[in-house]
Amino acid sequence: MATTAIGTIVADIIPASRRGEGMGYFVLSTNMAMVLGPFAGLMAIQKWGPHMLFTLAIIVAMGSLITGLSVKVNRQQPIQVEVRSSFSFRSLIEPSAVPISTVGSFLAIVYSSLLSFVSIYAAQIHLASVSSIFFVVYAVVLLISRPFTGKWIDQYGPNVITYPCILLFAIGMFILSQAGGAIMFLVSAGLIGLGWGTLFPTFQTIAIQDAEPRKRGIATATFLSIYDTGIAMGSLIVGIIAAKMDYSSLYFLFSFYVLIGLVLFYFLYTRKRKAPAKQGEQLSIEK
Repeated sequence: MATTAIGTIVADIIPASRRGEGMGYFVLSTNMAMVLGPFAGLMAIQKWGPHMLFTLAIIVAMGSLITGLSVKVNRQQPIQVEVRSSFSFRSLIEPSAVPISTVGSFLAIVYSSLLSFVSIYAAQIHLASVSSIFFVVYAVVLLISRPFTGKWIDQYGPNVITYPCILLFAIGMFILSQAGGAIMFLVSAGLIGLGWGTLFPTFQTIAIQDAEPRKRGIATATFLSIYDTGIAMGSLIVGIIAAKMDYSSLYFLFSFYVLIGLVLFYFLYTRKRKAPAKQGEQLSIEK
């Protein structure tokens, strides 16, 4: 819920021409937290015990509250909020955000397999010593690429970024499935970080831009809800599949599964955008 609210604020205070870049930095900060949080937590509990861990968690939470209260949102044009007389499930979903959210959820299933099982896979291939560095490399590559990819989204549109990043995601999963040493293992982390790490903010930016200004909050909530559903389903599905095959074969199959995302993105986003453009061209020719 907090992530949804903050994402809405970010979308509102950043001009539309720079929204891809802004959302990219927002997602980058959340990804960095996902890397640094477990690293700091494990170090704290190993060196000082659970009491210090919870103490640090309280300190971080209080710091987040203080910094959150200091944020000021200045709206040049106040957004009119539609008041409904009765509760409706339609008010919880923004239809324009559903197609791109579906693509994100579809690929999030693969990402959930990394969150849940990459450390176990690393132990199986005798790389447990570098398993903790996987998401560090992921975050570092994402940090280096973010200033460029965010601007490219704003300048050239999502298509220029999405198709190459899906391919990088698939290549990264393939290299991970074939990893026999630390170098290949960490190279796959970098490619996955560049691929999926760029796709997530791109999809979220699309979800927000396609919605009316007054519905950006609902669009953000719709995107994150469907995305989280993919993460949850992925952990369950991957757990069931992993019980019947080794992780190397699983990640190998996922490298081809990711490529299906190219087809989904084309039909759920690119083709729909081409249709109005063609209609506009035909009208201009007739005139």
